[in-house]
Formats: sequence, structure tokens, C-alpha cells
Amino acid sequence: MTSETDNEEGQDTKPPRKRKKVSEHNKKTRTFSTPVKLVRIVEASLHLAHSTRLAHAYILADAQLDKLHEHLSDLVKIFATDLHPRWLTYNYHIVLHIADQIRLHGPPRAYWAYPSERLYRLMKQIKTNRHRNGQIEFSLISRTDDRYRVATALENLPPLPLVTTMRAIIKGESRQGARTIDDETDHGFTSSRTAKPMRLTLTQLEAVCSIANRSRPADSQPLIPLAASTPGRRENVANNMATRLNRIDVRNSTLAPQGPAHAATSDLSFCVVRIGGQKRLANFLYAFKHSFFEEAAQTMIHNTYAQIKVLQHQDWPDRHLFSESMWTELGYMLATRDDPQDAVISVEDIACVALTVNTASIGWTRPGMIVGIPT
Repeated sequence: MTSETDNEEGQDTKPPRKRKKVSEHNKKTRTFSTPVKLVRIVEASLHLAHSTRLAHAYILADAQLDKLHEHLSDLVKIFATDLHPRWLTYNYHIVLHIADQIRLHGPPRAYWAYPSERLYRLMKQIKTNRHRNGQIEFSLISRTDDRYRVATALENLPPLPLVTTMRAIIKGESRQGARTIDDETDHGFTSSRTAKPMRLTLTQLEAVCSIANRSRPADSQPLIPLAASTPGRRENVANNMATRLNRIDVRNSTLAPQGPAHAATSDLSFCVVRIGGQKRLANFLYAFKHSFFEEAAQTMIHNTYAQIKVLQHQDWPDRHLFSESMWTELGYMLATRDDPQDAVISVEDIACVALTVNTASIGWTRPGMIVGIPT
């Protein structure tokens, strides 16, 4: 007789699970990774960065196309020599013909389907609400500074349907009363929709006269401040009354004073300006419109100027592959926020809006240094 415990043990026992037979061929490792020096990986990344910056340009000269082809060729050579040949797929051979395709069809920014891949990650931040009447409402789930960075990137993209949709979302939220940079009247600046009168200081007025005299005929009377005018003489006099603007549009982008609610990497006032024939990084404070009466033409002349803080330019250190010429070719600029200089320039001297890069993770930078990337 079998005991009850034997029956219970017999019920619990199950036949062993059949395992799939693994052939000797499958047991072998299929990985073909090869140890590569870190210097070669960095060098390949730099060639790719050079190529990307050149390929994203609106206009490419023949010399730039030749340099683009050189960087792409060096990138393919690194993959072909330092890595296993199996890593060099057919796609890497296609990049060798990119320069020829640009010569035939123009830069990639001319293509309507490029570069929509940059928007796929941003689409994840869009929230869709479907109402009972069938209306679909879109909203961008992000902070104010993120919305500004997204808007800046969208303005530099072709008019794709996806780009148009995202532009409408951001502008729609602004019209519906969302807290954007236009509505933050409590952060030291008012809305750009309401321009306010202001009085220029003597230093600002002298700078305005100096800028205006550069574009005026040499034989005409110079524009002088009201304080330096002579009573009873017919002179081109500039008064100190102006109209203040808290934001301006620069090449499809917007410059505005940075408020405390925005992150350091989303500086809305960061820009590249031309001063003395050189490009410098600067912070936009505000703009103002100034008018004066031209005696010779008997007309009013209207100009727009910007009050900025020019940052001190810094030279890039030469560290093996990271040379000064490399950073200059990429368009990256290095400056320090220590001892900025106040200046008044014409809005035409603002080259473009720039994005900031956090330098806290860069070991050789000092506190207060900042990297600017022109858009």
C-alpha cells in the first residue's frame, strides 16, 4: 500500500521540460566588436560634427563642399580601418556622395522632407484632447524655457506640415493666455505688445548719433545730441526721447530679456552681434526706436537700436584634437560673463540668436565661462 504522502509526491512531480537543442554553430559568439582607441572615437565624432554643421547650412560654397567631403571621407576611413569591416555597411558608402548630391540639388535645408526627424522627440511632448464635438485640441507639455527653445528650432526648419502644426500649438497657447515670455510682466519687463516711452541717457544718445552718422552722406551735417547743439543754428539735433521695446524679431527668432523663471541654458537674450568687424556674444537687454528730423531732406528718420551687454571673448585652448581652428570652423564661441560691457548697437548688427551650453561638466572651464552656438 502506498501512503498518502507518496500520492502527494507523485502528483507534484512533472516531466522535465524539453529544452531546445542548441547547435554548435549558435553557441559561438556572433559579436565582432574590436577594441578601439578613445582618441579615434573622438576623432570620428569631430568629423561627424564638422559634417553636420556644414550640411545644415543654408548656403554652401564650393570650398565648404570640398571640406564636407573631406570630413565624411575621414569618418568612413576611421570606420573602415579601426572597426571590423562588417560595421561598414552600405549606408556609410552613401555619405561619400552627399557632396555631389548637394552640388546637384542644393543644401539639405532645401528639401521639404528634411529634417523632420528632429521633431519626432518633440512630438512626445504634445498632449491631444478630443472633445465631444469632434474637435481636437493640442497642447505642448513643457516649461516656458523649453517652449522657447522649441520655437527657436521650429523657425529654422522648412515649412513641413508637422512644423506648421507645432507652430500653431505654441502660438495658440500664447493667444489663449498661457504664461509665456510675453506675459511675464512681474519679472522686470513688460509685454512687447505695449511699447512705452523712455528717455535716453547722454551716453546712449551719443552712441545713437555715432551709429546714425555712419550711414549718412559725408557732406551732410552730422547728427549731434541736443545738449551739444548751438542755439540759433540749423543743425541735425537728436533729442533723448525714444520708444522702448522689450523684444524684437531677428531672423525668424525672438530676442527678449531673460527672467528668473528661465533656466540658464534657455537664455532668451543670448545672441551674436557684430562689433568692430568681429563677432561677439552678448545679452540683449531691450530695444528702442529713435527718430530725428533730417534738415537736408526735410523728413523724419526712424531707426531701431538695441541695448546689450557684450561678453568678454575667450580663446579656445588647444588640447590635441580640440584646437582653436576646429571650434572656429564649427562656429562655437567661448566667452566669460565677468566684466561685461554695456553698448548700444543697431538691430542690423545683431547677427543671430544663440543657444547656450552648460560648461559645468567641462573640466578645463572656469566659473562664469559660457559657450554659445549660433542658430
